[in-house]
Amino acid sequence: ITSMTAIDKRLKAVAPFVGGTTNRYRNFDGMDSGADTHEVGDLKLLKNTIDPGAYWQHVRVPVMFISSSNDQYGTLDRIYQSMDLLPHDHWLVSCNMHAQHKPQAEQWVMLNQWFKQHLAGVEQNIPPTPPSTFKIEDNTAHFSVTPTQQERLADVEIYYSYTTNQITRFWKKAEAVREADSWKAELPVHPKLPLYTFALCRYRLPSEQRLERGSTKTFTLNSYQHRHIPGDIDLTTLAELTKSGLIDNFSDGMAQWGPGKSGVQTFKFQDPELDTSADNQLAITLDLKPGQDLVIDLKADSKYSSPEKDIGTFHYTQKVHGNGPHTILLEAGDFTRGKAKKKKQANIETGGPLEWSKISTFAITLTDEKTQRKINLTNPGVSWPLKRMELVRP
Repeated sequence: ITSMTAIDKRLKAVAPFVGGTTNRYRNFDGMDSGADTHEVGDLKLLKNTIDPGAYWQHVRVPVMFISSSNDQYGTLDRIYQSMDLLPHDHWLVSCNMHAQHKPQAEQWVMLNQWFKQHLAGVEQNIPPTPPSTFKIEDNTAHFSVTPTQQERLADVEIYYSYTTNQITRFWKKAEAVREADSWKAELPVHPKLPLYTFALCRYRLPSEQRLERGSTKTFTLNSYQHRHIPGDIDLTTLAELTKSGLIDNFSDGMAQWGPGKSGVQTFKFQDPELDTSADNQLAITLDLKPGQDLVIDLKADSKYSSPEKDIGTFHYTQKVHGNGPHTILLEAGDFTRGKAKKKKQANIETGGPLEWSKISTFAITLTDEKTQRKINLTNPGVSWPLKRMELVRP
């Protein structure tokens, strides 16, 4: 609705929220799936009427997209494809990482700032989209971002990926090097594989802002997302990348995880550089405090994968007792199939057992058995029981 009314000259500014993107009728790059709009009778008519791309090219007011890095409705690539259609450069994108359809406080606060500035006329000093550059030389991509208002800058993170499924894509955090006022990263470019990259810049607010849910002292702005799509794209070459079994050693806290329904979740199993060999075992190491009794709930889901990878939902639950390090060692067959939705029952019943390579999202929930309270794994003040998670050879 926002995208289709944004051409109204009475508007001062618009903020599409987890939706409103163009090209919903297109499959993901190099894939035979990914389109949201199916069974189109007259594609030309759809492009000129229902697809938001018919409108963004006529929008004159400032635009701010709010979404998540893996949102299933406002997918990240399509957001930038929409912004490419604008006849102006007054646009912003704010998303939180490693999440589907779950903007958090750092994004919600942007709505307040955006409309206070454009509707109420109260200057919020919102920085512009962080300027960035991208070029490829000798099989290496050189990405650079130079955010403005650096006196307010709290952090800069550079992300990249080689996978094309925008919903299940795992965004790897690049090693960023600061040179003067710029942050730079060198990213390997592989033959026949695409490359997607952008920077997330975190800014400090003048004071903590309380919201309907929670509060925040910071907000995020994305740079432009740069895309390299080779003409001879061949996603089967993902299998040729060097593999490692390490999922996370949690040295950077839960930076590779996003909010789940009751715990945290990751798209790490869709990292093409993860060794998801079928016979590998999953090793999860926890460090328990004296007398600490936990219940660990694991959920593996293949939702939003390509049709051949959609095998359903699987669960595993175990009580963990003890003092000090404790490692849980699991095979894929230890997970129990979850209850399928009725409309997919026939497909799920024949979907086969869990396969590491077909997990799109992997979620962990830790519950204190004594208090029955879930541990907030995203709280930086928490001493995380999780110490290591990897796929290992039996």
